[in-house]
Amino acid sequence: MKIRKAKKEDLKDIIEIFRTESRKSPYYQKLTNKKIIETFKPALKKKEIWVAVIDEKIVGFIWGGLSSVSKKIVYIDDLWVTKKYQREGIGKKLLALVEKFYKNKEVHTVRFTAYTKSKAFGFYKKLNYRPSKKLVLLEKKL
Repeated sequence: MKIRKAKKEDLKDIIEIFRTESRKSPYYQKLTNKKIIETFKPALKKKEIWVAVIDEKIVGFIWGGLSSVSKKIVYIDDLWVTKKYQREGIGKKLLALVEKFYKNKEVHTVRFTAYTKSKAFGFYKKLNYRPSKKLVLLEKKL
């Protein structure tokens, strides 16, 4: 497996992975291609997306960037690996690469959100990520 910065021509594969995996439980996201492209294009221009490649096929990606709150905090927007390649250490390697990349830029905190009922939540806990004592996600049903 190879991890590299995403290129413009990778956008189609990144979108397909995101669309396929984010439609599953507990996420159930049903975004249009247009909305997904609008979301990912700015990140691709800033080169904040990395892809995992096996046999010249993109099997996962991570998207992160400096927080608007502080240049010492990186926020991971998305980390997805195709179902076929989950539980093979790819997500762990993608996250480790981003941690190393930003640590070298003197960032001291990595943040992201995760559904507590998702497999990802357990994955992050195994990597020593813990719920923040400073932030909480608030919501209200309408």
